[in-house]
Order: sequence, then C-alpha cells, then structure tokens
Amino acid sequence: MIEDANILFKKAENDLINAKVLFESDKTTGDGICFHCQQAGEKYLKAYLAYNNKEIIKTHDISNILEDCKQIDTDFAKMSEIKADKLTYYAVNTRYDDITEPTSDDAKEPIYIAEQVKSFVIGKIK
Repeated sequence: MIEDANILFKKAENDLINAKVLFESDKTTGDGICFHCQQAGEKYLKAYLAYNNKEIIKTHDISNILEDCKQIDTDFAKMSEIKADKLTYYAVNTRYDDITEPTSDDAKEPIYIAEQVKSFVIGKIK
C-alpha cells in the first residue's frame, strides 16, 4: 500500500501544481482551479489512508474521507478548522450544477485549503 500512497501523493502534487499554474494564468477559469484543489485535497487524504493500509472508498466527499482518516488518527478532526470538507463542493457543483462561475479570487481559499491538507498529511506521515 505504500506504493499506492506514493502514487496518490504524486497525483495530488500534480493537481496542486496545476491549480497554481492556472491561478497564475491570464487565461484561466475559476472552476478549473477549484476542481484541481479539490482533487489535490482528496488525493492527499487518500494517500494517508493508503499509507496506513486502509481501504480507499471511491468518493469525492472529503467529509467521508476525513471520517476514515479520523479512525486512524483523531487529530484529523482538526481539518474542520481549515474547512477541508469545503473542497467537496468543487468536485461537482462548480463544474456542473452551479450557475455562477468562481473567479480567480474565489480560488484563493481552495488553494489555501489544499495546501493546508498537504502540510497536515505530510506531518502525519513523517
């Protein structure tokens, strides 16, 4: 499962890089940035689960993934302080359901959240 964790972590890194590159671009869309942030957060958390040899459920719901993480380490409850579960909204809603398009300014918060999830997971793995 460590190999799976490494793959997920690398994919999460790529998603966060993509979000930041899009954020810096003058030809970007907010929903693309936000989507990559959600994907990054999801994959960092799933990498933690894989690292701990736990089954990874197929879901984009950060709250559900966090519940699985909390079963390993109750410190994951701290993710509510940075509103990590807010990333779930960007998996589907901003891409399909929401009429309003998030702006680049709207994307600052998801980038911050994804970076915080990354830092937290790294701290737990090391």
